[in-house]
Amino acid sequence: MSENEQVDQSVNKAMMAAAFQVLSEDDWIISAISETGIRAMRTTESGISEGCDLVMSDGALSCFSTSLDDEQARLLVQKVLDKFRTSDFNLLQQAFIKFVQHISDHPEFKNPYTFVLFKTHRVTTTLILINTLVFILMLIKGVHFFDPDTEDIIHWGGNWGPLVLGEHQYWRLITSVFVHIGILHIAMNMYALYFIGLLLEEFVGSKWFLASYLICGIGASAASSFMHSDLVSAGASGAIFGMFGLFLSLLLIKAVDKSVSQTMLKTIAIYIGYSLLMGLRGGVDNAAHVGGLICGILLGLSWKSLNPLVLDIRKFLPRFAGVSLFILLLSGFLIESAPQANSVWINTYEKFSELEMEAMHLYDYPKETDGSVYVQFIQDTGLPDWRLAQKLLLETDTIELNNDQLLVRRQLLRYTDLRIESYEKMILAFIEDSDDKWAEVENINLRIEEKLKEINQ
Repeated sequence: MSENEQVDQSVNKAMMAAAFQVLSEDDWIISAISETGIRAMRTTESGISEGCDLVMSDGALSCFSTSLDDEQARLLVQKVLDKFRTSDFNLLQQAFIKFVQHISDHPEFKNPYTFVLFKTHRVTTTLILINTLVFILMLIKGVHFFDPDTEDIIHWGGNWGPLVLGEHQYWRLITSVFVHIGILHIAMNMYALYFIGLLLEEFVGSKWFLASYLICGIGASAASSFMHSDLVSAGASGAIFGMFGLFLSLLLIKAVDKSVSQTMLKTIAIYIGYSLLMGLRGGVDNAAHVGGLICGILLGLSWKSLNPLVLDIRKFLPRFAGVSLFILLLSGFLIESAPQANSVWINTYEKFSELEMEAMHLYDYPKETDGSVYVQFIQDTGLPDWRLAQKLLLETDTIELNNDQLLVRRQLLRYTDLRIESYEKMILAFIEDSDDKWAEVENINLRIEEKLKEINQ
């Protein structure tokens, strides 16, 4: 280290010690400190949350804050400079060293880009913990570590059109935000949430960060359902993109100076670019990403009306609530307007397959099973399942199916008719123990085989 570098480092330490003393005297709570920066927050008597970053760069001290206006920030910097100039330089250095030693058991203070658990970024921490816990529970229950099955994602609350649109399981719009498709998926999303949470939660406040996150998550899921009703989607990326949009809005209204965190800007650019690029290649839900991003931008612009940038809850709340209500209503409109024919057909097909599998358990009995057992199964389970499957197919007559779906529907209806006929004849064959009846059953089964070949072509 050169002599000039040592001098600069000593000055920075002394300046941070002066900043620490000034902030402590003014009832600020220090949440992070390094040799070049200090982060603090406080709650005023009127209940307004304030936060600021004091940063040393190129020998100059700057204050960055969304809750202090320019004059307040200038006065705070001036107080620190006055403390620095009027205090003993060596004593300031010693004070900095003692403070660092005092918090040595809390290494998160040493890095201004590391949050303090449940202190200044409690919502970010909690969201990461919830997502991680859900993923761990999925693994414990046997879900694949790298490549989960689609059925598992749906079971754990994934967003799937046939259930959201067809079965009105609207809760999936929010539960899907906490479900991830493999370790790589959750690792990248939690990495992005960690960094965006570091910047945004303290600036906008924990409760507004949480509200924005959830609203953006719902909006992203609604956009996904509207654009890809037959796609199973999950993950926090839509909500995280919303936080990126919120961040960009704050930049547009100059509430956040870009020099506060160049690292954060690079991280956001890399994450957005990579995610959208992967979406163009397929397999990634860009509709959710873009939907979340737009929701975040809209929410962020609700801060623009505050001048100066002081969070007066009486002015801010109606604007934020209005934008939030607009997003939720728009999400509802997208859900109601989503093309539902495909989702209804997929849902019907899934139910048909389940009923078919249950009715076909007839053929799982050992050959030596008494005929009365077969008859009982056919009457209690087999025929009711086939008739319900037939009813489900007939109900799709009211929706607009494409040509391929119409063809499959006709084939399945004929196949179901043959199964019902076969089971009815089988009852008579068991009761009468007639070779003629069994010959009729065999003839129907041959026709069923031909129909299955036609369906599976």
